Amino acid sequence: MQHVTATEAKNNLGAIIDMALKEPVAISRNGRDSVVMIPAEDFAEYERKKNAQKLIETMDKIGKAARKRGLTDKIAREILADIS
Repeated sequence: MQHVTATEAKNNLGAIIDMALKEPVAISRNGRDSVVMIPAEDFAEYERKKNAQKLIETMDKIGKAARKRGLTDKIAREILADIS
């Protein structure tokens, strides 16, 4: 990963974008990394994975709550058959 200051990034944005297309570029402010620049495609993949993980966690919560209220696998299969 490349590291540049915010001032360097501001003054050389085109070159920094070119760098970020090849590898992540950390941009620091006041001596501390503030953001990381990555290609849009990599960010889209990150978002897809994050959203998929949230969906899995939500489905797990729903499943646990449904089982706690008495939903069995048999009833769940019947419900799914009715709606498909």
